[in-house]
Amino acid sequence: MGLYQRPNGVWYARWTRNGELHRRSLSTTSRREAEAKYRQITGKPLNRRPRAKKAAQREAAAVDWKTKPETFGEMADRWAYHLAHRSHMKTGSIDAYMVQLRRWKERWGYLPATGLDHELIAEWHQERTAAPGKTGERTAKATLKFEVRCLQLFLRWAANKTYIPSIPDLPVVSGVSKKEPRALSRAQLQALFAARPQHARPQVRALEPVLMLGIHAGLRREEIRFLAWKDVDLTAGLLRVTAKPPAFSPKDHEERSVPLNDELLSFLKELRAETPEAEWVCLNCEFRQWSLGLTKWARELFNAAGIDRDYGTLHRLRHSFGSHLLEAGVDIETVRDLMGHADITTTARYLSTTDPRRRAAVATLTRR
Repeated sequence: MGLYQRPNGVWYARWTRNGELHRRSLSTTSRREAEAKYRQITGKPLNRRPRAKKAAQREAAAVDWKTKPETFGEMADRWAYHLAHRSHMKTGSIDAYMVQLRRWKERWGYLPATGLDHELIAEWHQERTAAPGKTGERTAKATLKFEVRCLQLFLRWAANKTYIPSIPDLPVVSGVSKKEPRALSRAQLQALFAARPQHARPQVRALEPVLMLGIHAGLRREEIRFLAWKDVDLTAGLLRVTAKPPAFSPKDHEERSVPLNDELLSFLKELRAETPEAEWVCLNCEFRQWSLGLTKWARELFNAAGIDRDYGTLHRLRHSFGSHLLEAGVDIETVRDLMGHADITTTARYLSTTDPRRRAAVATLTRR
């Protein structure tokens, strides 16, 4: 939170109030005037961070990024820098990952960068499984799953940087319950599209591209925000989910391609004709890239359409995409590829409990 300057030289303020993110143009190119207006608007002094930025620059300059780290500890330090300065993750997630990194450095920091193998990981996981938890005799399965997930992300990042030749086999934590995806019905989707053009808020009326990409392409919120026109091939009828470093990286750092159906392709062609100079596909009412406030305006639309709060989130559009494909008889492997799931068990949760494919899977257990 604080001040930032656009390429045209104008200063903008960014702050949070009651958990909501706010942005405003300060209509000045003077840093001193911008600071005074910031204090006037927010009632708080500006939290200056130039020293921290310079310290980060010195820290980055001190690392020879062209050479590979020699020890696991050096590799962990580089990922810590990546999380702190180049990642799009939330602050809370970064803090939790930093805790895990410190523990791993204490345990494996002396190892060569390529010295972590399956046996060492299995030994660590076995100790963590037997260790007492906060509220029970053993560590909760959800905690174990998070720790393994964190290690997976770290090793995947190291493999992408070619610091390690491959990712060792990781333990699987089973038995962690998840809520089943809750798709929107056809009637609810029609109510969304009917409520949008009649809404009083211009930001809500600008949500049509967001709805189309969520329902017809199954994109996540950040994938929608960072979808650029260069990623959309209107001739081939294809869009690509690609990284936009350092602001955005796809989940699990895996890029993918999604074919466009006729309805979405026609809509995007019309949209491109209306905004031929735009960089981003989805723009707010001020013709700028959507901010994180996209979630707030989507919730406003869901409320206007009379959709229950439990269903009223942007991610429900993605749930609807996956569920409707499976209901139409599309095989589960294809749906997995389209949605970008790392594990097919995640895609399987989109099958209805009454789906005959679930019944068929159980029936095989009793056949002789």
